[in-house]
Amino acid sequence: MLNFVLIHGSWHTGAHWTPVVGHLHPAGHQAFAPTVLGHGEGVEKRVNHVQQVDDLVNQLIQRNLHDIVLVVLECFRTTARE
Repeated sequence: MLNFVLIHGSWHTGAHWTPVVGHLHPAGHQAFAPTVLGHGEGVEKRVNHVQQVDDLVNQLIQRNLHDIVLVVLECFRTTARE
């Protein structure tokens, strides 16, 4: 079993990974698709790179996720690298 963390692209949310998560779970894997801070409807859009990284790290810590397979769309490549 693998633990996947799926990071969406600009103008999207973690919900855009729902079809992929739907394939991973039946195959016995865990999958978490967080929404990057500042994305989605009705949220504060004025956030910076550091805030996004901190928020994603905190979400992983809260879920006690270790030994993950990180899948990142190119626009958040630098966020994931942090």
